[in-house]
Amino acid sequence: MTKATREIPAENADMARAGLPDGWRWVKLGDVCEVNPPRSRNFKRADDAVTTFVPMSAVDEARGAIAHAQTRLFAEVRRGYTFFVEGDVLFAKITPCMQNGKHAIARGLIGGVGFGTTEFHVLRPKAAVTPEWVHWFLRQPRVLRIAEASFTGTAGQQRVPEQALAEMAVPLPPLAEQKRIAGILEGQMAAVERARAGAAAQLQAAEQLPAAYLRAVFGSGRTEPPAGWRWVKLGDVLCSLETGSRPPGGAMGILEGIPSISAEHMTRHGGFDFSSLRYVPTEFYQQMKRGHIHRGDVLVVKDGATTGKVAFVDEYFPYRQAVVNEHVFLCRVAPGIADPRYLFFWLWGTEGQRAVRSHFQG
Repeated sequence: MTKATREIPAENADMARAGLPDGWRWVKLGDVCEVNPPRSRNFKRADDAVTTFVPMSAVDEARGAIAHAQTRLFAEVRRGYTFFVEGDVLFAKITPCMQNGKHAIARGLIGGVGFGTTEFHVLRPKAAVTPEWVHWFLRQPRVLRIAEASFTGTAGQQRVPEQALAEMAVPLPPLAEQKRIAGILEGQMAAVERARAGAAAQLQAAEQLPAAYLRAVFGSGRTEPPAGWRWVKLGDVLCSLETGSRPPGGAMGILEGIPSISAEHMTRHGGFDFSSLRYVPTEFYQQMKRGHIHRGDVLVVKDGATTGKVAFVDEYFPYRQAVVNEHVFLCRVAPGIADPRYLFFWLWGTEGQRAVRSHFQG
């Protein structure tokens, strides 16, 4: 093993041990990029100047690009926000944005500079590397898992430390090869985006059908229920409304035990995706007084980017024992009061989602 490889941090040493083509070498990301460089003291802009601002919501995680940048007056953003320049790579450091792919190259900035959420790490490529090479490398699922393993902080507010990002191992080919490969990737990703847009259009058309069925039953904007119906509070039909929890430090790195269901495991169609399942230890599960999932439960995301997303635990739910974490409400209908499937469809439909959104806080 070479001296350069020995210097690579242990958490991604297995990646660094992989063979490289001739002319390539392993480097640390911090050797080829400035990580969170300070703002130049020479930078000046009038307080009333229009300035590019990038909140986390402006980054399209599927494309890895800034899709909806905002404009604000410089006086509004000059303090308390992250500064970057054209060509910098923005890396979302907080969960779940980091795992979801909220990373982009800063392009099209007014006057070549911009500001954004403090939840970005900024990587400024040096002469040996292109922004595209850094960006495409960091978007790999394997690399994101390595970054996730370095998380620090409390559950729900975990972040990738600056030092962990700076010490990440990166394969570095010559500049000409970086540009050639990046060009191929961009062409392939453009083809993927075209296919995704076509599939999204078909899916949107299909998704309008259940919405139409739900409107036919529940109405749209209805204030007076049909004869024989009545309005009730959600709490009046529930015997339990609770959330779960996770062990100190979260569920990351626990490879077996009791499945812990969070927002990322709930699909927008009311079902579940267990491809990135996490667990809590069996002993912790046995000590939990709340959050145990039963058949017929309705789960509702209570905070974060997907607040209000709903899923139903039906007879096909594959786990006999499972829990929700602290970001999910577990709604259990009182026996003989209401049908849990009815409650699920109400909450999933337009009127139920509108009702949930009307109570958003924060």
